[in-house]
Amino acid sequence: MSIQKFLNYKQLVYDLIEKSGSVGLTHQEIDKESKLHHDTRQKILYRLRDEGKIYFSVHVAKWKLLKHKSRFECESMEWCAG
Repeated sequence: MSIQKFLNYKQLVYDLIEKSGSVGLTHQEIDKESKLHHDTRQKILYRLRDEGKIYFSVHVAKWKLLKHKSRFECESMEWCAG
């Protein structure tokens, strides 16, 4: 996969999660909306997570933007941005 294609997919996934607001998206919802192979989706999600843009909420099993992290989720983790 070319770097530009990966960056385009990364932006697509980020935009999908951003549109979901504070609700977030499950892996299945991201797969359905983006039509990406699950391995590609995983690489993109982990990259966005490592960049500090998204996180996985274990409480609801959904990916969300970091700005939607609740105080409860922050206190139950070792770190919290913002």
